[in-house]
Amino acid sequence: MSYSSNLTGKTIGNIKVSMLSQFIRFVIQIFGNLVFTYFLLPEDFGHIAMAQTIIGLLNIFKDMGLMQPIIQFDRISKTQKSSIFWLNISVTTILSILLILIAPIIATFFQQDELFKIICLLIIPFYLNSLGMVHEGFLRRYLRIALVAKIQLFSMIFSYTIALISLYFFKNYYIIILQQIVFAAINLLFILIYYQWLPAFVFELKRISPFYKFGIDVLGSNLLNFSSRNIDNVLIGKVFGISILGQYNRAYSLLTLPLNQINNPIGNALLPTLSRVKNIGESYRKVYFSTVTSIVFVLYPAFVLSFYFAQNLFDLFFGDKWNLSVVYFKILIINSFIQVITNTFGWLFVSQGRSKDIFHWTLIGSCINILAFVSGMIWGVTGMIWLYTILGYSLKAPIITWLLCKKGPIRLKDFKQLVLLGMASVIMTFSVIFLLEKLNLNFHFLMKAGAVYAVVLIITLPLLPKYITNKLKNKLNQFI
Repeated sequence: MSYSSNLTGKTIGNIKVSMLSQFIRFVIQIFGNLVFTYFLLPEDFGHIAMAQTIIGLLNIFKDMGLMQPIIQFDRISKTQKSSIFWLNISVTTILSILLILIAPIIATFFQQDELFKIICLLIIPFYLNSLGMVHEGFLRRYLRIALVAKIQLFSMIFSYTIALISLYFFKNYYIIILQQIVFAAINLLFILIYYQWLPAFVFELKRISPFYKFGIDVLGSNLLNFSSRNIDNVLIGKVFGISILGQYNRAYSLLTLPLNQINNPIGNALLPTLSRVKNIGESYRKVYFSTVTSIVFVLYPAFVLSFYFAQNLFDLFFGDKWNLSVVYFKILIINSFIQVITNTFGWLFVSQGRSKDIFHWTLIGSCINILAFVSGMIWGVTGMIWLYTILGYSLKAPIITWLLCKKGPIRLKDFKQLVLLGMASVIMTFSVIFLLEKLNLNFHFLMKAGAVYAVVLIITLPLLPKYITNKLKNKLNQFI
């Protein structure tokens, strides 16, 4: 068996296991979030959202931007490996202590005394995750992504079980924090069991200079992206109040949760492969576009259905206390059509080693986001989201696409079939919904949505690239 065939086989296997694991995790998270949302109040989620915004800043330093070079670089010595570990631990320890010291100031700024305790507790899962960063990075480097996915799945099942049992006795937002702590602890335990490596007591900064020079651009990019994507939480919490922030957080979380469940595992499985075929243009394009086209094929009809039936979904699962979330949710869905594609561009930048371009793009994108959120405050929270969406389509998407295509194997013309599929999928979904509503069938909205989704997938299937449909046909023939 050739190296290419072996690599392809491993990648496909990793993606299959990762997607299955991620699907189960998605179901668990959706169920857990439904239960949390039913029993807790918007104010509870407002407190958690504000604290997680602060902790999210720390999470950027969890891997110091070094996870990507661990996966992408060709050779890593034992000294470099240990040095990366000690650098990461040193920085995360210092930052954790600093955050504890300034937590009272943060709580005073937002006039929420509870924030101090929440921030201190959320530092625990952050630190546990950072301890296993290097170990997990090397598991991914050696294409043991399926193992990492299984570990995360078990950790999630265990942590949500503990949290939901505890919710029966204590109906407050500390249950959400408990779930995160248990998940991080179990995940770290099994990562250390399956990658039994102890760092040597050696630290040579010069030996890892290529890593942190690459990582510093990724880290800077992550910092900028985090700042621009979380300024909305800060502004809403400070200006409009914790309750409104809770409404916004639920809408944002319920939309990004399924997106992350698809993009993240695929990206983790795909990045090592893209890094290895980056000099083979045809293979590189085929691997990337077959993946992204499949994502669009699956998600676009789901976006349209979620938009159309948003009020029904919230009424069914959450009740009328979340009516504002419905408005925010529908606007955010409109933004997601383009964002689900542009989010995958990070795989291309990283696999091609274009850390400078990542930083430049994030700097531009962050400025656009901040402009949108600050300027949109005049029209309230809905104005912030609308302006964020409008500038996303008119400025962010064109700029990042131009930056991506100016060098490397991907060209603008390569997106033609992807755009065609996306537009056809949206138009077909709305058309089938319209026809179904005209028939005045007295079905539950979930049955209607399922029927529309199945019909649209069948109609748009011929628009998929031939190398994808051929694989689907082969699978169907084997099944039959």
